[in-house]
Amino acid sequence: MFNLDLTEIDANLRQGGNYLLKFMQTLSVQYNSYLAGEQVAREDLYPCMCSCHGQNRKGVGCHKCSYHHTETTTYSYSPLHDMVSEFLTQAEQENPETAAVMFLGVAKELMLQKEPPHITRERTEVIIQGTYSEDPNDANAVWHEYEFKCKPGNVAWRPCFITPYHYRLDWLMWFAAFQTYEQNEWIIHLAGKLLANDNSALSLIALNPFKGKKRPRWIRGEHYKYKFSQLGGKHAAKGKWWIRKRIGPYFPPVNLRGLKQFFASRDWPHPHGH
Repeated sequence: MFNLDLTEIDANLRQGGNYLLKFMQTLSVQYNSYLAGEQVAREDLYPCMCSCHGQNRKGVGCHKCSYHHTETTTYSYSPLHDMVSEFLTQAEQENPETAAVMFLGVAKELMLQKEPPHITRERTEVIIQGTYSEDPNDANAVWHEYEFKCKPGNVAWRPCFITPYHYRLDWLMWFAAFQTYEQNEWIIHLAGKLLANDNSALSLIALNPFKGKKRPRWIRGEHYKYKFSQLGGKHAAKGKWWIRKRIGPYFPPVNLRGLKQFFASRDWPHPHGH
C-alpha cells in the first residue's frame, strides 16, 4: 500500500514549474544573445601569418590576406552551457517530483533550439597526405591520408562529439582551410614534423598511415569541401557520413630536404627523420 500525499506532490510539481519558468526567462535572454553573435576582428581570433607583413608594413595586408583583416561573427555557446549545467545541478538536489519537472522542461526547451543563421552546412578541410613515391608528381603515386581526432577526413568516420573544448590542432586546421598555407605557415611546420615521424606531432593525430613503417618521402595538403550525407541517401547507405569534393591543392608536395632552408629562415629546428 502506497502512502501518497497528493497535496505534497502537487506542491513539489508547482515548485518545479516555478523553477523552470524562472530559468526559461533567463535562458531566453542568453539564447537570443547567442543567436545574435558578436562581431570581432578575425586577426583577434588568430594572427595573420602572411609574408606581406614586413617590419615596415605592420598591419598592411596584400590581396592574399585581405579577407583576414575583416570582421566576422562569432557564436559562444559557453554561457548557455554553463547556465544549463547549473540548472541541472540544482535539479539533482531537489526531490524527485520537482526534479522531474525541471529535467523534462529543460530537455524540451533545448530540443526546440535552432542554430545561428550564419552557421554553414558545408565546410572546407585540409587533408594531409603522404607518399613513398620518389616523384610526387607521378600520376601513379599512392597517397595515404592522416586522420585527425575530430575534424572530418575519412568520409566513413562518424563525427566526434566533444564539449565544451576542442582539440587544438583540429580547430586550427579548420581555420587554416579558410585561408592559404602562406597565411598559416605552421601547417608546413607540421608537415615537416610528420615527414620526420615526430612522436610529439603524431600524438596529436588519430591515425598515422605510416605507423610501424618507414617515414614518407613527401607530404602534401589537399583542399576539400565537406557536407553531411543525406539520411536514406546513396552515400549514407554505403556507410558514409560525409560527401566530399576536391577543390584543389592546398600546399604543394614537400620533403625534408626541401624544407631545410624554409625552417632555417624561420629559426625552426629542422626535424630529423627516423
